[in-house]
Amino acid sequence: MDQFAVIWSAAQCGFDGWNEIWGDPWLSGTLLVLGYGITGFLLLKTATRLNGRERVLWTLGGAIMVFQAFNTPLDLHAFVWTFGKCLAKAQGWYEIKRQVQSGVFIGLLSVAVILILSCAVLFRRNIVGNLVLIIGIAISTGFTGVKGISLHGLAEYYSRPLGPFFVADWIELGGICLAFLAVMGRRWKMRKQPANT
Repeated sequence: MDQFAVIWSAAQCGFDGWNEIWGDPWLSGTLLVLGYGITGFLLLKTATRLNGRERVLWTLGGAIMVFQAFNTPLDLHAFVWTFGKCLAKAQGWYEIKRQVQSGVFIGLLSVAVILILSCAVLFRRNIVGNLVLIIGIAISTGFTGVKGISLHGLAEYYSRPLGPFFVADWIELGGICLAFLAVMGRRWKMRKQPANT
C-alpha cells in the first residue's frame, strides 16, 4: 500500500472519529462562542485605531478569536488529532503515541512562552495591555490544542465537572476573559486619550 493510500485511509478514519466527538455542550459551547466572537470583534475594531506592531498584534488576535468562535462548535482541531491517531495506527507507530503527545504538548508550551516573552520585548511601551491580551489568547486557544492532545494525566483533571462546566471550560473561559479585559482596558484608555496609539 503506497503512502498516499495510507494517508487517505487515515483521513477517512479520522473524519469518522471526528464526527463522533465534535461539538460542545450547549451552555458552555454557547458561552465560549459568544466570548470568542465578541472579544474577536472588539479586538478587530480596536486594531483599526492602532498603528505599527500593535495594529498587527491586535488584528491577528482578533482574527484568531473570531476563528475560535467558529472552531468551538465544529472542533476542527479535533480532526487533526483523530487523523493523527488513525495515521499512527496505519503506519505502525501508535505504540509511541504518549511520547508524541508529550512532544506536541511541550512544543505548544514552548510556543506560548516564546510568544509571551516576544510580546514583553516588542510591546514594552504598553506592556500590561498587550501582555494580558497575549496571555489570554495563549490560554484560551492554546488550551484547545491541549484538549485535543488528550494527555492522560491532564485529561483526567480538566475533564472533571466543576459547577455547570468542566474544568477545561473554566480555563478556556478564563483566557477569553483576560483577552476581553485587555481590549476593554485599551478602549477605555483610548476614550480618555483619543490621540493615543
